[in-house]
Amino acid sequence: MSKSMVVLLLLCIGYVRSEVTVQTVVAPSPNCKPYKSILSDVMVTVSASFFADHPREGSEPLDPKNIKPFTPDGLFWAYYGNGSTAEEFKRAILEMAYVKFERLKNEDRIIVRQNIALYGSSGSFDLARERLASLLYAVTGDYSHGSSEWMSDSCLPVDQVESAEVGIAIEFASLRNEIGDDAFSSLLAINSGKTLAFVIDSTGSMGNEIHAARNRVKIITDFVQNSLDRPQEYVLVPFNDPEVGPLTVTKDAKEFKNALDRVSASGGGDQPEMCMRGIQLAVENCRAGSTIYVITDVHAKDYAIQDTVIAQARRKNIQIVFMLTNGLEYCRHTSDKRYLGCKQLYLRIAVETGGKVLIVSKSSLFRATEIVQSNLKQGYGVLRKVSIKTSTEAKKIYFDVDSGVDEVSVEAVGGCDSPVLVTHEDQTTEFWSVGDLYSVTKRVNGVFGRWHIALGASSNCDITISGRSRFGFLMNAFVKSSGNGSAVFQKLNGLPSASDHVMLTVDGFGQKQENGSDATDRVESVELWSESGLKAMQSVPVTPGDDPLDLSYVIHLTQLPPPFYVVVKGLDRNGFPFTRVIPQLMRTSHIKMTCDADDVGFKPGVSTRAHVSIENNGGNDTFLFTVIDKRHFARLVGASQRKITAGSTQRVGMDLTPKAKTKDGTASEITFTVKGKHPGSFQYVTCTAIVRSVRPRIDSLSIKGKINARYVETVVTSVITNDANFAREAEFDVILPSDAFIIGITMKLHNETIVGKVEEKKKAKKIYDKAKKTGKGAGHVAVRDKSTRIYKTSMFVEPRRNVSFQLTYQQLLRRTGGKYEYVVAITPLQPVKRLSVDVHIVEDDPIMFVRVPPFKTRQTNVVGPDQPPAGTTITFNSDRKSAHVRFLPSITQQTEFSPLGLSGSYIVQYDVQRSQMHGQVIASNGYFAHFFAPVSLAPLPKIVVFVIDKSGSMYGHKMAQTKKAFTSIMRNLNRDDYFNIIAFDGYTDPWIHEVMSPATPSSVENAVTYIEGIYASGGTNIMGAMESAFHLMKPFMGTKGNETENVLHDTSRRIRKREADMGEQLHDHTKMIIFMTDGQPSVGETNVKMIEERISSLNKNRVRIHTIGFGAYVDMGFLARVAAGNGGASRRIFESLDADTQMYGFLNEVTSPVMTDIVFDYPMDRVKDLTLNPYSVLSSGSEMVVAGRFDFEKELDGSGSDEAEVFELEKSHDIQKRATLVEMLSAQVRGNTFEGDWELDFDIDPNKVSRIDNSIHQIENFTERMWAFLQVKGILREAIIAEDDVKPALFERALNMSLKYNFVTPLTSLLVIRPKDRRKIENQLRKEEEERKEKEALAEKLRLEAKKRRKNARSRHRGTRIRVSSSSSLSSRSGGFYGDPHFVVPLAGKRKLCFNWDGKDGEIYNLFYDRVDHVLVNGQLVVRKIPDFKKPRSYISILSIVIPDKKLRFVVDPHNVTILSQDGERHVTLSVTSPMNFVRHGVRIQFYDVVHTSAKISIVTKGLTFHIKLVRNKQGSNSIDHLDFTVDSRHTGPNLHGVIGQFLNAEANIVGDPKGDGYLVIGERFGAVTMTTRKHPVSGHELSCWMSYGNAKDLIRGEHQHYLVNEIWAEPDFSFL
Repeated sequence: MSKSMVVLLLLCIGYVRSEVTVQTVVAPSPNCKPYKSILSDVMVTVSASFFADHPREGSEPLDPKNIKPFTPDGLFWAYYGNGSTAEEFKRAILEMAYVKFERLKNEDRIIVRQNIALYGSSGSFDLARERLASLLYAVTGDYSHGSSEWMSDSCLPVDQVESAEVGIAIEFASLRNEIGDDAFSSLLAINSGKTLAFVIDSTGSMGNEIHAARNRVKIITDFVQNSLDRPQEYVLVPFNDPEVGPLTVTKDAKEFKNALDRVSASGGGDQPEMCMRGIQLAVENCRAGSTIYVITDVHAKDYAIQDTVIAQARRKNIQIVFMLTNGLEYCRHTSDKRYLGCKQLYLRIAVETGGKVLIVSKSSLFRATEIVQSNLKQGYGVLRKVSIKTSTEAKKIYFDVDSGVDEVSVEAVGGCDSPVLVTHEDQTTEFWSVGDLYSVTKRVNGVFGRWHIALGASSNCDITISGRSRFGFLMNAFVKSSGNGSAVFQKLNGLPSASDHVMLTVDGFGQKQENGSDATDRVESVELWSESGLKAMQSVPVTPGDDPLDLSYVIHLTQLPPPFYVVVKGLDRNGFPFTRVIPQLMRTSHIKMTCDADDVGFKPGVSTRAHVSIENNGGNDTFLFTVIDKRHFARLVGASQRKITAGSTQRVGMDLTPKAKTKDGTASEITFTVKGKHPGSFQYVTCTAIVRSVRPRIDSLSIKGKINARYVETVVTSVITNDANFAREAEFDVILPSDAFIIGITMKLHNETIVGKVEEKKKAKKIYDKAKKTGKGAGHVAVRDKSTRIYKTSMFVEPRRNVSFQLTYQQLLRRTGGKYEYVVAITPLQPVKRLSVDVHIVEDDPIMFVRVPPFKTRQTNVVGPDQPPAGTTITFNSDRKSAHVRFLPSITQQTEFSPLGLSGSYIVQYDVQRSQMHGQVIASNGYFAHFFAPVSLAPLPKIVVFVIDKSGSMYGHKMAQTKKAFTSIMRNLNRDDYFNIIAFDGYTDPWIHEVMSPATPSSVENAVTYIEGIYASGGTNIMGAMESAFHLMKPFMGTKGNETENVLHDTSRRIRKREADMGEQLHDHTKMIIFMTDGQPSVGETNVKMIEERISSLNKNRVRIHTIGFGAYVDMGFLARVAAGNGGASRRIFESLDADTQMYGFLNEVTSPVMTDIVFDYPMDRVKDLTLNPYSVLSSGSEMVVAGRFDFEKELDGSGSDEAEVFELEKSHDIQKRATLVEMLSAQVRGNTFEGDWELDFDIDPNKVSRIDNSIHQIENFTERMWAFLQVKGILREAIIAEDDVKPALFERALNMSLKYNFVTPLTSLLVIRPKDRRKIENQLRKEEEERKEKEALAEKLRLEAKKRRKNARSRHRGTRIRVSSSSSLSSRSGGFYGDPHFVVPLAGKRKLCFNWDGKDGEIYNLFYDRVDHVLVNGQLVVRKIPDFKKPRSYISILSIVIPDKKLRFVVDPHNVTILSQDGERHVTLSVTSPMNFVRHGVRIQFYDVVHTSAKISIVTKGLTFHIKLVRNKQGSNSIDHLDFTVDSRHTGPNLHGVIGQFLNAEANIVGDPKGDGYLVIGERFGAVTMTTRKHPVSGHELSCWMSYGNAKDLIRGEHQHYLVNEIWAEPDFSFL
């Protein structure tokens, strides 16, 4: 156990050395374990299990035995390899461990868990970690039982550590299941590697720089492709003015290189650009601890957000390195002197973030980017950091190279004079230099000791000396919070104030001992060094702790010195001095800031005000405010600057408005900065705005359960009121048992009732999808593969109105452990004024007992008295054949569970008396149910093989809980039992080879010892494990003589002979294999279908196979099929605190058989349609149920009644009356028990009336519905294992029954939709189906016609299609539009297509895009109401044309042409008032036919001609100023896109009247067209064309909205193609 070092430094501002008091806290008692160690161990364990599920490509799954030491570093060395660093993982652990200095607010854990999952799934990982840390600390505290060590030192008693670690691991497992693996790995920060991030100026002068960066990235990605230094992700942000982006964030190196290839130097010149916004985008999208490289040659236009950039980068510990190809010594300064500009701006950002500024020539940039490659290397730490201002300060910079360092890298920037690296042995190495960057990298090669940098006369020289080291140190900063008088430390948010009490935690990573050696690294002092790095301001000696590998220290500073670095010094394990600089510069501010956004709930689409409090502890000052957040929620309220007098506090408001469809739980980090005119006046705070939808009020929640002879109908009714003044969505969700069938749902509004309908799944899904697409409200539920299912639907409710939801489902209770258990989930997530649970139990036999255990929740501080929840009453009727359980919790009782009210399960348990050995038969309305559960039967002897998964993913709590369950079941084995155990990963490991062991006390204890020694590691070889199990079971499966010898290879004849003889003796023992796994096959045979077939061929139904799936990542479908096909049961066990209890319950159930080979023999001429019985084994405490129908027709035929009476009864619908003529039925049940063969004859009285039939709590037709329930379940189970040719018939039977009885099964769905909406959708679907059939018929006709034409063409040696040659006239090749706008586009074969194109005012559409040359044309609509026209008219008012290879952009309006180039000119705007002809960059531009009301422009480049007609100044006309346009392209086909481009000279066919109506077919698209006339867009000549109406919706690629673009220069997104 390590000592916690508390260093108290009392320092005064003004840098006056004060008395230093060092307090060493006594090491915790050996009887407890520190919380930080507990959390670290659990997070390493959880991550090891995660890594086992995700082996590295080409590697074996992680073996936890290789995690040495068992630390974050050891984990990374085992998984990623030696040389990897767990720095960010360790940082995540420490940030969570030190949250013990915070306290969980009044939030309940239910809320906290929900929020953590929401934050994690929405990518807000920092926030998720903060909340998770609070939860885990509280969970651990549950196991402390108030011990003094926990209360004072957060040290948990050792006897509670194992339970606490399981509790923490369960929280992680639940979170992983909620948010998925990708988000979970990011939350834990267990990915290796850094982010490679570039922010690149893309203006016209940056061509060389872009080329250099592109080449460097290609070298880097190729060089580190398969190494540890490979970047974890890539970020690219190009910028110029006014554009920033497009942003690229990817983990794919190829995608990143492609994105870089698309960056081209264009526009602008050496003018200010949007550099700060580019950096900000990169910071927002980089992981913490990254380095961002900024390449530019101009100063920043957006300098005003520099404070925000610094604040965001400091918060994420991101360094920013500038590579300037222009010294920027002379540039326009900022208008506000509080903001730096030019080079000084970049220097400030570099200093504040720990980066640097390099000034290099354009030709040398490629060489300078070598530092990018070196900085990607893992394991580098800072050995010394020095800033030399004057030439007299230093000539030699000394630093220690210890034996933990294998490579030294030095970077010197600025006025550094002839630096030389000198080793301990005086070996010298010169630096290479580019611009003002000097760099050298040297292998240490065992030369340890004091090295130095020799310098000439240097000034303004910054030197960073780094070493690739096996160990280093991390620092976290906390500040003592004010209020409540308690010493609570919170994570530092912003800069500390000089008067703050700051706590710095310094923790080592990477420490380990050599094999066979006790030597370790030893810290001797922690020092504070000045910003210059030339001298130590304070040095505090420390003493070693008890754990030599735990180098952790806590530094308290009650007065902060000037800016400083923390430096750790000591001796490495070989006795060499070491120094490590933590490169986070600590500086102070005289401003304090707090934000209240964390306490405000922000609603989607609603503006909410939050405030920042600013306390000025300096002099009078005028402050500038900036507020920026990634998601653009926030807007500053009021003036952006304000005067704040000394000692006063002001509140500044900001309005936060999340978008209407923002996902609940989305968090946005808002950076609020303040800057005054005086030194020390800069401060920032990061606020977190979290979107929390406010749920409408639940007025009542009623759950009514009717239990009729174990068959249950549950009705859940919820009344929800929208108490807001605006319409809101009311959501209704119910958690259902996995084996329940929903039978109905009803929603009631104030003026309508909507009833759900069960339909065939595909049909329901089609209607539901159509409803969503057309904006109609609809609910839909289908079966999912979960232990429970959640039904969820919603409806918009008008203000001050309510809605009632009612859901009904049915189920059959299973008897296990001698009781029935009925469970209802109650999760309203708010206290409910009228909450009730009513359960009415009605049986034909007396009820033995009714119990209600404590309310079951996920809270882990767990166990209270075994009493019913407060508000519960239990009453019986006089004969105890009926019982009523009522639960009416008050608001107070609900909130005792949680501020959110109840969230968990209400459970009712009961059992009935059994007076007859044959069981109970209930008959009603022509159906019967037989419940068979004989009492007092002795357990049967058995032969069982337990197969336990011990793969790496089982590592940790899953293995611990599995061991607990299986060791318990071992001790339940009977002396007559025989057993063996196989633990498997990639290989199988039997407890005893070749033989089965009798369950003697000594062998059971040996087996327990074996189980407790199982260690999880490796892959999952399911096939191998099952083959080994059958190998052990083979002698007991009825195989004799030589057949046994042939099947079981590599065995001793003597042993196998003995086993074969024993097999004869144990012939009557029940034989079973119990198989447990948490994953899917990854070793050996991985095709589950092949595994199923192999198991079936080995078994041939001689051994029962029971399967257990542990956790959320197991293939339960596979396990269910294996069990169902081999006479066994299957169960999923979810990761929870009681998983071992769940698993033990299932094991106890299947290993406690009391009767086998059970046969129910009913007179088949008297009954029919018996339900399928999946098992022929009865376990102790369980029950078998068989249901069927009476065959009244056969009964009446032989009843002896006169024909008239029989005729009248046959016509009657009263089945009970018809049954009065039926005689008693004789039946028999038989099986095998411990005493031998067992059989019992009994009678069934079809005339006996069940008391349930007369109960007011009767389920309508309950025996019939129970029979139908069992029938559907049985048919579906049979279909799972049936041959493929039989499955369709079984599924059809199950579907028909599901629809008849309104069951939601895997074949059906429940659809909730308004009747009128349903009728409309069904009509639409019917019409679409008719159109689809017509199109199919048309397509077939076209196919036959095309085939005929090809045949005729071959005979004539010429084709029917005519392609216009390139020399054809303009009108035959060019396509475009005119007027409002009418499009006319030439097709192949002299055909022309015409259509109109409508839109909204200001919308911009892509008209033409050449995917080869990237030429694009966009047009902006103007929509105006024109006199004499009923509808508004649309015109194209602005065109943009981009020709990338010529580096030109054009903007055309009815009066002017603006040409933007990249040759240094910003732009030129020409008024089209006279003819003109000129060439720009090889592109010919001509103005012609210029008159007052119109003009024409042609733009000609290689392979492309654009003609534009400018229509303007038409007085007294109904037209407005607009453009007409055509394009003539050398390219055709799939490379052309856009409204025009997609059709240009496309191959097309016409079916129909060549002069009237028909269908136009273009590729796979076709639509109705009509022959009409239009004008050529530019020439104005009349021409014939095929008109397609409705914006050519049947012929265009995709939908109309796919052609919209965001801005006039934007490239289209045709990813839908």
